[in-house]
Amino acid sequence: MAKKQVSVELGNTYAHVIVGSKNNISDYGTITVHEDQIRNKENLFCQREVISALGKWLNRNRIRESDISFIIQGSDIITRYIEVPVMKDKLLKEAIEYELSQFIPEMDRYYTDYEILEKCQQDKKNQVYRLLLVAAPKEKMDKFMELVSILNMNVKTIDILSNSMARVIKNGPISKAVEDVGVFNFGARSSNFFIMEEGMLKLERTLIFGTDNLTKDVEFGAKEGYILGEKLEDIFYKYPKVKTNLDNALNIIAKTIQFYNSGKRDKKLSRIIIISEFVLIDNLMKYMESYFGTECVLVRKTEDLGVKIKIKESFHRYIGAYGMFLRRD
Repeated sequence: MAKKQVSVELGNTYAHVIVGSKNNISDYGTITVHEDQIRNKENLFCQREVISALGKWLNRNRIRESDISFIIQGSDIITRYIEVPVMKDKLLKEAIEYELSQFIPEMDRYYTDYEILEKCQQDKKNQVYRLLLVAAPKEKMDKFMELVSILNMNVKTIDILSNSMARVIKNGPISKAVEDVGVFNFGARSSNFFIMEEGMLKLERTLIFGTDNLTKDVEFGAKEGYILGEKLEDIFYKYPKVKTNLDNALNIIAKTIQFYNSGKRDKKLSRIIIISEFVLIDNLMKYMESYFGTECVLVRKTEDLGVKIKIKESFHRYIGAYGMFLRRD
């Protein structure tokens, strides 16, 4: 039986926790901290209040595992996908340091790491490593490690959200048989968009935009009807700022796709996968299909991802944390 793990996707004011292994989930839950409870409003990421609430959840549910893994996100985390010839470890590290120095001018301010995503055959004679390079600000990560020390657990692994989600998505029928896909993880306060090519993470973008941006301009008295599923066109007519906010976010995604397709004669993505618990997501999917001219599909159930585990809550919120169980260390 596989050893149980504790995996946590950590956001600004929440933590999605899942305990178990690839084929068996024993505990899971979402911890939320209202913004009013957070003392330092200048930097919401990983505040002590969120970590403290996580510790109470672990104790309340009698989680006794000694190791814990975290999935983090943020616009200040730099990622790059590269391919290098297969080589010995020492030479590989030197090659990676050189690649990192090409796009990080002040290397001493960052912690860097890499993951070998795949070893594949380039041609009949040569093999290559497909690598994901990651750089995170030392100031941010030092504060993070200081905060999580109150849990008295060993931090086994830290990964980025898009990479962890990509591990889950690439094995599912929703992404197979297509060359490249975009994934729009549409959250409440922030979202992220990333592109996968042949199952490998190629490019990502964090958006300081979420479902809250679509609802905050709707009066409280009208919100109930809004939530129950009016046509998106009617909502745009009643609340023009909603359309403006949405189009601004989709424009950022369009520019990300354009950057990915540089030199490919404006080739469109094969498919865009949408992950969200937003109640109007079906309407939004149709709008995005029209906006991008690309097939959009929703993740509706675990089977869409090829995942056989069953949990009572929506699996959408646990995809990032679950992806840590698929990591090949």
